[in-house]
Amino acid sequence: QIQHLMHLLDRKEFISFHRTNPHTNQLEDLFYTHKDSVKLVCAFPNVLCLDCTYSTNRFNMPFLQIVGVTSTQNTFCVAFACLRNEQQPTYEWALECLRMIMKNSKTPRVMLTDRDQTLTNAVQNIFPTTNHLFCTFHISRNVVTHCSPKVPKAIWAKMYKDWLTLVD
Repeated sequence: QIQHLMHLLDRKEFISFHRTNPHTNQLEDLFYTHKDSVKLVCAFPNVLCLDCTYSTNRFNMPFLQIVGVTSTQNTFCVAFACLRNEQQPTYEWALECLRMIMKNSKTPRVMLTDRDQTLTNAVQNIFPTTNHLFCTFHISRNVVTHCSPKVPKAIWAKMYKDWLTLVD
């Protein structure tokens, strides 16, 4: 299956990087992007959003998605990575791959992530001049989780609406 995937990536003009276990020769990490996505990220490198999903594929590998934003507020897929784990060195490898595909374009001005500390640390190490922000979706979800039980129900709806206005 992996050999077939690698063949398809090559045939469909994707750019990919991978790492294998030196003892078993099993695929451990895979980073891939399409050549058209590389053109887009080089044209619009300013804002990138990174999000990693867990246990959502049959290989039980974390799946990192990197999304860019154009000057007209449209989003586009930059790259994807299937990773062996969620540790900082693994994230740093994926971000180094991102830096390689971006070549001579500007460094991203802003990267948005959830509150994953290992991903945050990797962003700071690989892109030290990039501003790092937490995704407002994840922040708002934490506001609901942690604040709604402590705020009287009679005022919760208005307070949350005011929160969303402030975030906007």
